Amino acid sequence: MFAILENYPWPGNARELKNTVERMAILTPSDRIPEEAVPLEIRVTPGGSPAASLQDTRDSAERASIIKALDQTSWNVSGAARLLGIERTNLHKRIRALGITREI
Repeated sequence: MFAILENYPWPGNARELKNTVERMAILTPSDRIPEEAVPLEIRVTPGGSPAASLQDTRDSAERASIIKALDQTSWNVSGAARLLGIERTNLHKRIRALGITREI
């Protein structure tokens, strides 16, 4: 059980940890808290919150689309922006935010 609690990122910090432990203690009828008493959202979360993994997925898909458009236009940002249907300045911002660099 301790490994589960240690591996959870605790986005609510100490306050969330305290509330979770109190909830487990209150809802457990025995003197020992079993692993099943750990809330499902903490037991099932694979290395991060669902929002974080959703953002990672979105960033990855966006990065792939931008790189594909840049490759199709020989890294002409204006042409890639037209392909993607966004403003050139917005594409520049996304390229910087996603850390996209041209590999030679």
